[in-house]
Amino acid sequence: ILVGAFGLYTYTNYSTEIVIETGYGEKKDIYLPDSSHVTLNANSSLRYDKGVPMEIWLEVEALFEVEKIPSTNAKSYVHTDDLVVEVLGTVFNVNSRRAQTTVFLEEGIVNLSLNDQDNSTLELSPGDMVTYSSTQDQDYDRQIVQGDHPTSWQDGIVELSMTPLGEALVLMEDLYGIKIQVQAGKAIE
Repeated sequence: ILVGAFGLYTYTNYSTEIVIETGYGEKKDIYLPDSSHVTLNANSSLRYDKGVPMEIWLEVEALFEVEKIPSTNAKSYVHTDDLVVEVLGTVFNVNSRRAQTTVFLEEGIVNLSLNDQDNSTLELSPGDMVTYSSTQDQDYDRQIVQGDHPTSWQDGIVELSMTPLGEALVLMEDLYGIKIQVQAGKAIE
C-alpha cells in the first residue's frame, strides 16, 4: 500500500502533462507558460507538457494567440488528428471535428503539414482558411475569408453563411449538447 501511495503521489505531483477541457456551452481562456493565449471553445480539450509548452494537442476548437520570441525564433506546434500547425508568433483558429480540420489564419504566418505524410507543407497567409478531411479526397481546400466569422464563436456568436440546415444542427449539438430533429417542417427538441 505504501509503495502504491508513493507512486500515485509521485505521478500526480511530478506529471508534466496538463489537460484542460470545456463542457457544452463553455469557453475557457488559457495562458500557456510561453505567454501564449488560447481560447478553448465548447466541448473541446487541449493538452500540453509543462516542460515543453511548444507541443500542443487539440481536440475540437481553439483560437491561438502565440507571441513571437525574436531572440530564439522558437516554434510552437499544434497537433490535431490529421494536421500539424507550425507556428512562429501569430493568431489563428483551429477547428477539428467530425474527421475534418479547418485552420483560419487571422495574422502572421503558419505552415500546415499532414500527420501521416512526408515533410511537405502548406504556408498560410492572413485571411487564408484551409480545410482538410481525412475521409474525403485527402487534399487541402484553400479559400480566402472576408470578415472574421471563423473566430466569431469567441464573442458568443455562431455565424453561418450558406450552411445546410443539417450541418447547422450538428454544430449546435457539438457546441451545446442539444439534439434537434426536424420532421415535416417542424423543429422538435
